Amino acid sequence: EDPFLIAQSVYSARCVLAAATEAQPVLNAQQDLADQNALFDFSAYRLRLTKAFEELDGTVLEQTISDIIDSLEGHPSRHIQALDAATNLLYMSLSLLPEGETLLSNIFADHPDGYRSLYKSASPHQCCEWMRQLRDGLCQNLKSQRKSYKKQVVENVEAYIRQNIRKRLTLNEVAAAFNFSPNYLSQLFATYAAR
Repeated sequence: EDPFLIAQSVYSARCVLAAATEAQPVLNAQQDLADQNALFDFSAYRLRLTKAFEELDGTVLEQTISDIIDSLEGHPSRHIQALDAATNLLYMSLSLLPEGETLLSNIFADHPDGYRSLYKSASPHQCCEWMRQLRDGLCQNLKSQRKSYKKQVVENVEAYIRQNIRKRLTLNEVAAAFNFSPNYLSQLFATYAAR
């Protein structure tokens, strides 16, 4: 009825197929998946994750990935869902982070297949373990990147103010010069003034 539901339909079919057994080779998605704690919906987390990646916010990223893991851990029937969630996290890490490939290679350096070890996961538990390692490595890196990023922004703004010392600059003008909201810039300086 709605072309936008095709992805959801394919996803449901994959989950039903994974849940089928020799004893019960035919399943009804509406009935049988409802009995298995419903489908896990990654899209509920996508906006929080995207924002966390873009803002290099390790705290929000850590909480969001932990929420995903909590939703999938302990559900043996959710292997496809866990693999999809981990694959989405992998894609977002590679595409939204500068030097994402290098960062992921470093996080999974102890695995012979690197971050591609995800594709050898045979259970939701293994996928969740992979996501934990990803979460811990990303958060450690993002927290240090964010500190240096904020420090660099403050230094750049201070240099801009020094260069324009003869002008009567307002907070709004300085914020606009750096494409920040005046509120964000004010909070940023308040944080660094306290140090």
